Amino acid sequence: MIVLRDQMLVIIQARMSSARLPGKVLREIAGSPILQRVYDRVLSARNVKRAVVATSTDHSDLKIRNFCESRGIPVFSGSLRNVAKRLLNCAIEEGEEAFVRISADSPLIDPLLIDKAIEIYKTTKCDLVSNVQTRSFPKGQSVEVIKLSAFKNLVNCLTRPEEQEHVTTYFYQNTKKYKIKNFSVHNDSSHLQLSVDTKEDFEKISKILNVVADNSSWKDAAHTYQVMFR
Repeated sequence: MIVLRDQMLVIIQARMSSARLPGKVLREIAGSPILQRVYDRVLSARNVKRAVVATSTDHSDLKIRNFCESRGIPVFSGSLRNVAKRLLNCAIEEGEEAFVRISADSPLIDPLLIDKAIEIYKTTKCDLVSNVQTRSFPKGQSVEVIKLSAFKNLVNCLTRPEEQEHVTTYFYQNTKKYKIKNFSVHNDSSHLQLSVDTKEDFEKISKILNVVADNSSWKDAAHTYQVMFR
């Protein structure tokens, strides 16, 4: 593979112990496991050179580790509860100055949004590039580019379990301490659910994936959602 100068590492955050829909990341949706769909879409982004699934060493996530190994998907295992530390150790092992954070419950993640976030980071060198600080994209289209040096500092500040689990909350609560660049879309679509959080979400996204192309944009998916479920 030819690696472009501006290409970046993506870390896909995954676990089996979801409270609302356990095991969702390995559920088959429109003929393919959700995690595989996320991995494939991430790798189709022009500015991505490598994607790694960051799961835990807990026995509950053995299926994720086995799945990745059987399919040749790079996988890293770390703490189950301290997700921030898991991602930090994964990024350190990969030896990158920054990484993109993507959730494994986003089978419709748009590669063009990943490319856009990386391009903003390369221009600004912010501590965090995000489309989450002020939400305008649908859920399931969240992209964060995190500078490793800033993330190391942040992880050392996290003492509460909820901060360690939600990873970037501390960034957003300390905007004077960190340089954050948020990007948005003009027509607010933050009310749309394009991630798989519940069984109902799973059923809706399944129907969308049976209609849209595998390489559909978030706009195509959002339009289909509105037509089907308005």
